[in-house]
Amino acid sequence: MFKLTNQQGFTLLESLVGLLIFSIIVFGSGLAISKMINSQRNMNIDNILINELQNKLQVAEQTETTANICEAEIFKSNIELNGTTYFVACSLLSTEIEALKGSANPSQMTWPVLAASRESKAVAEQCAQGDLVTSCYRVGR
Repeated sequence: MFKLTNQQGFTLLESLVGLLIFSIIVFGSGLAISKMINSQRNMNIDNILINELQNKLQVAEQTETTANICEAEIFKSNIELNGTTYFVACSLLSTEIEALKGSANPSQMTWPVLAASRESKAVAEQCAQGDLVTSCYRVGR
Protein backbone atom coordinates (compact mmCIF):
# COMPACT_ATOMS: atom_id res chain seq x y z
CA MET A 1 0.00 0.00 0.00
CA PHE A 2 1.02 3.55 -0.67
CA LYS A 3 1.39 5.98 2.15
CA LEU A 4 0.63 9.64 1.36
CA THR A 5 2.93 11.78 3.44
CA ASN A 6 2.82 15.11 1.67
CA GLN A 7 -0.85 16.01 1.30
CA GLN A 8 -1.60 19.51 0.12
CA GLY A 9 -4.96 20.97 1.08
CA PHE A 10 -6.69 23.37 3.40
CA THR A 11 -6.85 22.71 7.07
CA LEU A 12 -9.90 23.47 9.14
CA LEU A 13 -8.26 26.57 10.61
CA GLU A 14 -7.44 28.02 7.20
CA SER A 15 -11.01 27.42 6.03
CA LEU A 16 -12.42 29.18 9.10
CA VAL A 17 -10.12 32.20 8.59
CA GLY A 18 -11.23 32.42 4.95
CA LEU A 19 -14.88 32.20 5.98
CA LEU A 20 -14.36 34.95 8.59
CA ILE A 21 -12.76 37.28 6.03
CA PHE A 22 -15.58 36.60 3.56
CA SER A 23 -18.18 37.31 6.29
CA ILE A 24 -16.56 40.66 7.12
CA ILE A 25 -16.60 41.68 3.45
CA VAL A 26 -20.27 40.70 3.04
CA PHE A 27 -21.27 42.52 6.25
CA GLY A 28 -19.40 45.69 5.20
CA SER A 29 -21.01 45.63 1.76
CA GLY A 30 -24.46 45.20 3.27
CA LEU A 31 -23.89 48.13 5.62
CA ALA A 32 -22.70 50.36 2.75
CA ILE A 33 -25.73 49.44 0.62
CA SER A 34 -28.06 50.13 3.55
CA LYS A 35 -26.58 53.61 4.07
CA MET A 36 -26.81 54.30 0.35
CA ILE A 37 -30.50 53.32 0.26
CA ASN A 38 -31.29 55.53 3.27
CA SER A 39 -29.46 58.45 1.68
CA GLN A 40 -31.39 57.98 -1.57
CA ARG A 41 -34.69 57.85 0.33
CA ASN A 42 -33.88 61.10 2.17
CA MET A 43 -32.94 62.81 -1.10
CA ASN A 44 -36.24 61.68 -2.65
CA ILE A 45 -38.19 63.10 0.32
CA ASP A 46 -36.29 66.39 -0.03
CA ASN A 47 -37.12 66.57 -3.74
CA ILE A 48 -40.80 65.82 -3.13
CA LEU A 49 -40.96 68.52 -0.46
CA ILE A 50 -39.33 71.12 -2.72
CA ASN A 51 -41.76 70.20 -5.53
CA GLU A 52 -44.71 70.56 -3.14
CA LEU A 53 -43.50 74.02 -2.09
CA GLN A 54 -43.04 75.06 -5.72
CA ASN A 55 -46.55 73.82 -6.58
CA LYS A 56 -48.06 75.75 -3.64
CA LEU A 57 -46.26 78.91 -4.75
CA GLN A 58 -47.38 78.51 -8.37
CA VAL A 59 -51.00 77.88 -7.41
CA ALA A 60 -51.02 80.91 -5.12
CA GLU A 61 -49.47 83.16 -7.78
CA GLN A 62 -52.03 82.04 -10.37
CA THR A 63 -55.16 82.11 -8.22
CA GLU A 64 -54.62 84.64 -5.43
CA THR A 65 -56.32 88.00 -5.79
CA THR A 66 -55.24 89.63 -2.52
CA ALA A 67 -52.44 92.17 -2.47
CA ASN A 68 -50.36 90.06 -0.07
CA ILE A 69 -49.82 86.64 -1.62
CA CYS A 70 -48.63 85.28 1.74
CA GLU A 71 -52.20 85.52 3.02
CA ALA A 72 -53.24 82.81 0.56
CA GLU A 73 -55.25 79.96 2.03
CA ILE A 74 -52.93 77.35 0.45
CA PHE A 75 -50.05 78.43 2.71
CA LYS A 76 -52.03 77.76 5.88
CA SER A 77 -51.85 73.97 5.44
CA ASN A 78 -48.76 71.99 6.38
CA ILE A 79 -47.18 69.23 4.28
CA GLU A 80 -47.19 65.64 5.53
CA LEU A 81 -44.49 63.37 4.05
CA ASN A 82 -43.43 59.92 5.22
CA GLY A 83 -45.01 60.43 8.64
CA THR A 84 -43.30 63.79 9.20
CA THR A 85 -45.11 67.13 9.33
CA TYR A 86 -43.39 70.05 7.60
CA PHE A 87 -44.61 73.48 8.72
CA VAL A 88 -45.03 76.00 5.89
CA ALA A 89 -44.47 79.75 6.10
CA CYS A 90 -44.44 82.58 3.57
CA SER A 91 -42.68 85.92 3.53
CA LEU A 92 -42.41 88.79 1.08
CA LEU A 93 -38.86 89.92 0.43
CA SER A 94 -38.00 93.06 -1.44
CA THR A 95 -34.90 94.74 -2.74
CA GLU A 96 -34.04 97.80 -4.75
CA ILE A 97 -33.62 97.08 -8.44
CA GLU A 98 -29.90 97.21 -9.21
CA ALA A 99 -30.22 99.19 -12.44
CA LEU A 100 -32.17 101.96 -10.67
CA LYS A 101 -29.99 102.22 -7.53
CA GLY A 102 -28.95 105.78 -6.80
CA SER A 103 -31.36 107.23 -9.35
CA ALA A 104 -33.93 109.87 -8.52
CA ASN A 105 -36.72 107.30 -8.90
CA PRO A 106 -35.54 104.06 -7.25
CA SER A 107 -37.86 101.08 -7.51
CA GLN A 108 -38.39 98.09 -5.25
CA MET A 109 -38.91 94.53 -6.42
CA THR A 110 -40.94 92.24 -4.16
CA TRP A 111 -41.28 88.45 -4.41
CA PRO A 112 -42.72 85.71 -2.20
CA VAL A 113 -40.46 83.19 -0.46
CA LEU A 114 -41.94 79.95 0.78
CA ALA A 115 -40.19 77.91 3.47
CA ALA A 116 -40.83 74.62 5.27
CA SER A 117 -39.33 73.15 8.42
CA ARG A 118 -40.02 69.97 10.35
CA GLU A 119 -39.15 71.69 13.65
CA SER A 120 -41.86 74.34 14.06
CA LYS A 121 -43.85 77.07 12.35
CA ALA A 122 -41.58 79.69 13.97
CA VAL A 123 -38.48 78.11 12.40
CA ALA A 124 -40.21 78.04 8.99
CA GLU A 125 -41.12 81.73 9.34
CA GLN A 126 -37.56 82.58 10.36
CA CYS A 127 -36.26 80.68 7.33
CA ALA A 128 -38.71 82.43 4.97
CA GLN A 129 -37.38 85.77 6.14
CA GLY A 130 -33.79 84.81 5.29
CA ASP A 131 -32.30 83.18 8.41
CA LEU A 132 -31.35 79.75 7.10
CA VAL A 133 -31.12 76.75 9.42
CA THR A 134 -30.25 73.14 8.61
CA SER A 135 -33.81 71.81 8.82
CA CYS A 136 -35.16 74.44 6.44
CA TYR A 137 -36.31 74.14 2.82
CA ARG A 138 -36.82 77.32 0.79
CA VAL A 139 -38.46 78.16 -2.52
CA GLY A 140 -38.51 81.58 -4.10
CA ARG A 141 -35.85 84.10 -4.81
